[in-house]
Amino acid sequence: MDEIDPFTFYCLFTKYGVDQRLKLVARLIETAGISATLPTDFDGVPSANAMKVWMFPFKAQREPWMVSTLWDLFEQALRGEVKGETFNRCLTIKNTGFAKLTECLFYIAPEKYFPVDGQTKPWLAARKISLPESSWESYQAFLPRLMQASNQSFASLSHEAWVTNQAAAFTKESAIVYLDARFPGTRTGTSHIAAWHTPEGRALATDPSPKRVAIFIEMAPPFLDQEAIEPYPAERPRNHHLGAHAPALAAGKQAYLATLATLADLQKLCDWYADGAAQPSADTTSRIAEPTDMSPPPLNQILFGPPGTGKTYYTINHSLEIVDPAFLAANALDRAALTERFRELVAEERIRFVTFHQSFSYEDFVEGLRAETDRDDNLVYKVEPGVFKRLCETASGVTEAAREIGISDAPRIWKLSIDSTHASKTRDYCFTHNEARIGWGLVGDLAKVTRGSHAGYDALGTHNQNTVHSFANEVEVGDIILCIRSAEEIQAVGVVQGEYRYEPTVPAGVLSDYNNVLPVRWLATGLNLNIKNVNGGVRFTLKTLYELTRVSWPELAQALEKAGVALTSRAESSMARRLPNKGQPYVLIIDEINRGSVSRIFGELITLIEPSKRAGEVETLEVTLPYSKNPFSVPSNIYLIGTMNTADRSLAAIDIALRRRFQFIPMLPDVGVLRGISVDGVKIDAMLQGINDRIECLHGRDFQIGHAYFLKLKDSATIAALSSIFRQQVLPLLQEYFFEDWQKIAWVLSDELKSPEDQFLKRRTAVMAGLEGQDNMPEKTLWSINTKAFDRIGAYQGIKLGSIPA
Repeated sequence: MDEIDPFTFYCLFTKYGVDQRLKLVARLIETAGISATLPTDFDGVPSANAMKVWMFPFKAQREPWMVSTLWDLFEQALRGEVKGETFNRCLTIKNTGFAKLTECLFYIAPEKYFPVDGQTKPWLAARKISLPESSWESYQAFLPRLMQASNQSFASLSHEAWVTNQAAAFTKESAIVYLDARFPGTRTGTSHIAAWHTPEGRALATDPSPKRVAIFIEMAPPFLDQEAIEPYPAERPRNHHLGAHAPALAAGKQAYLATLATLADLQKLCDWYADGAAQPSADTTSRIAEPTDMSPPPLNQILFGPPGTGKTYYTINHSLEIVDPAFLAANALDRAALTERFRELVAEERIRFVTFHQSFSYEDFVEGLRAETDRDDNLVYKVEPGVFKRLCETASGVTEAAREIGISDAPRIWKLSIDSTHASKTRDYCFTHNEARIGWGLVGDLAKVTRGSHAGYDALGTHNQNTVHSFANEVEVGDIILCIRSAEEIQAVGVVQGEYRYEPTVPAGVLSDYNNVLPVRWLATGLNLNIKNVNGGVRFTLKTLYELTRVSWPELAQALEKAGVALTSRAESSMARRLPNKGQPYVLIIDEINRGSVSRIFGELITLIEPSKRAGEVETLEVTLPYSKNPFSVPSNIYLIGTMNTADRSLAAIDIALRRRFQFIPMLPDVGVLRGISVDGVKIDAMLQGINDRIECLHGRDFQIGHAYFLKLKDSATIAALSSIFRQQVLPLLQEYFFEDWQKIAWVLSDELKSPEDQFLKRRTAVMAGLEGQDNMPEKTLWSINTKAFDRIGAYQGIKLGSIPA
């Protein structure tokens, strides 16, 4: 660490408890030779967030102005001449917030400034003193208003707030008062639960138990005793109201319940949670531990569960958590807004979607050969990138950089010989004047000639006819031109800038028949770059112009970069920005990931998707792709989200390679979202819970029925709607689950407990006796579906209800 601001220096003291602070101050007095009395306590002095003492970010994220601006504010504050521009600019620095900044001003000049933080906000609210907004202008107006209302020094007021907080009985009600003041305007909930959101969008909620103060949060606080932290794994049931008011804490998500004994514990929890949760503190005064951000979403994750549990539905939330977490936090409860933002990101190709199935292959996912016919009806094979490879190319930044220099999103790569490969004034002219030229000027305007229209054209061989046709009619703006030096090397790279034209008169120094012109911006010339490997191990042919179907721009750009080729200034700066492009995450959603053959689809890439094997990591792996013969690695800003229907294939049968490389997130039925829905007195949540309890006993929890099938009853809680759900979804699922073992299906639906007319299934006995040769055959039970029962409310009232978890 080579720089620090004075506020961070103060925070390194105030982050500790009283005993440690006294030791550090004593040591400082002794070391600096200061004549000062050692304080006896620090009552009323704000404590710095021990998990985030720095006022600035990592060096890689730090701008040169940040630390110097904090110094400017420090000096201005000591003089009592704070400039609003300086204060407000400090607020934009990562790791610096309004509460933290006002605490630091109080540290250095308590007679001039007052800390507006978690300790003082409830005290101010109780005295009906309006809180300032997060700006210097608002804070400056607040200070005289506070002084006038109290007629005491700011140091005395801070001490009074501290004393008040220590004396107050700590109850659930006082905790709610504090949280309302700490996170104003964010509270939602019911009589059973209250939830708040931090400015960063993290959710916290109170446990409904009146006997204790316990807070649901998204991660475990490292400073609380283990006995005070109760883990809630994703599959553990909890208060169903969390689903509506704090989705990040609801069933299906990992959460923690922290039991708190004092208001100070709550304040410390909120400081840690709101101002950079999971950031480590400095471990000694001689070494400052750099803060770390919250654990990022996993690079590879799979949402797994029975059908109808919202796996595909929640891929929107998980994608936005990766690509636009700020928007997700601000609109967590607005499904329409989340869906619209998701669609925008799909249109921008930041998020892509694919469904695996039995026919899906490596050629669809990574790359394969596509058969085409050329203009002479000859069969040719082109290497076609699959959905995953295209996403990797985009995520690497090549596509974005290419756009900036005029290259199209899917450019064709053309090999071109300009006046053979020897030294040529014609070629030099082209490079100087940003042109590409070919001969056959006597044929005239190549865009207008066809077979039979010009004797000179008809006299050309097939290869030459294809060349002049492609030059005038197929090469498009944004395509890449490679001017060759030899059968394996190129000497120039250019991008087509305009349409073909015919010039009746050629410039001086140019071969007389080189009348055919394409505007080309030459990005690099004078090269001696061998691209045989990039071209699939194939040498160039003698044909003047043809498409290199084995070469793509991302692979060519990678070869240029590895060779240290400097493109034009604009292109060079674009290329320099593209790797690594970790500020632009990309997501591939793989629906029904377990329905395809993972080993056949991923191939060698199953190893490359591991976080430690991604491009730019210490253990980076690179493979040579089988069709293009080009090197390939997976960028570190590619995120994979899979969905898996556990009823389609048991998790135990999943490819172990997939299990090792993905984080599995359970998505179980949440009957809580059906709370309050009833059809003619039938409580849908309890009915579904009972059905799933019996399914789990008979077949396992992977084969439960999801709550999503019943959500339509929120809008139409009628017997007709319920009948449709059971006819078209519930009963077919049960038939599939139990392989038409009708007795077990009858048990699941509690048919044994109902009158015959309310039973979904009817049974009868078939007797074979009396038929020739069948006298000794046993009786057999035959089953059929009672279609009339679906429309009878008694069929549903008779289903044994389940016990709803609290």
